[in-house]
Amino acid sequence: PTPAARSSRLVTIFPDLKVDTPETQAILQSLRNRVPKIRELRVQGCVGENNKGYLETRPTPGCDPKAAQPLVTAHNADRKRLAETIARQNSMPKTDVSRLEAALAKTRRERARPGEWIQLEDGSWLQR
Repeated sequence: PTPAARSSRLVTIFPDLKVDTPETQAILQSLRNRVPKIRELRVQGCVGENNKGYLETRPTPGCDPKAAQPLVTAHNADRKRLAETIARQNSMPKTDVSRLEAALAKTRRERARPGEWIQLEDGSWLQR
């Protein structure tokens, strides 16, 4: 998706928030740069979306969690930075970052493709 399309998704999730700024666009581009490798790990079942809005390595045969961890860590750091940036740019209290993360987690669960792992709100894992 184009940067505008990615921003429009964020606007759909957070309709009243300012999300289309140079800072958020830079974070989104950093996330997009990892998407092909992340998608490959998802298809292999090596990573899943946890219920906090972040990627998590999965104990799947044929996957090396230690090899995937640097990519997962970098991606999660950008996701965290995105939520914190949106909160800051919209004068939201830091305590609202978890609300943003929860909304993003829900959206990511809903958009998971067949075969991908997601963690439900109760902590259990489900393969779509």
